Amino acid sequence: MAKDGTENPSRVEAGGRLTGIDTQTLRGLAYTAPYLHDGSASDLAAVFDPTNAPAGSPHASFRTLSATQQSELITFLLELDGSEPAPLFSPKLDASLFGSSIVLSWPASAIGFSLQSTTNLIAPLDWTAVTNPIVSTGGLSQVVLPLGQSKRFFRLGHQ
Repeated sequence: MAKDGTENPSRVEAGGRLTGIDTQTLRGLAYTAPYLHDGSASDLAAVFDPTNAPAGSPHASFRTLSATQQSELITFLLELDGSEPAPLFSPKLDASLFGSSIVLSWPASAIGFSLQSTTNLIAPLDWTAVTNPIVSTGGLSQVVLPLGQSKRFFRLGHQ
């Protein structure tokens, strides 16, 4: 089955069945018809019809929406024109007390970020990497640090 759910069992490509499809961004979707890997959908509504999205495929769930919801979804997809800046991922750093320690946690999906600390917030800032062991469980990365007498400030910085 193709990664995007568009592979139709009756279709084969030269050399055999598809083993996967690398889907593209939805930004600018209105300007890229025809759709699907083989151009078999002339418009967005055709992406979700029974021919291109057979029962049980991910795209078939579109047909469980009301007519209004279907229309709203297609309108939304067509509005993704690429003119707005792509949102930057900014993971949230949480802190909680645990006895005489502080537990810092953030999403494990925050690839490319490292936990950093500084002792003051007066320029020039000197952020240094926290080297305590990081434990990842349940979708969270966590560090347990003992509470000290001096203030420390923490952030997730780009590596």
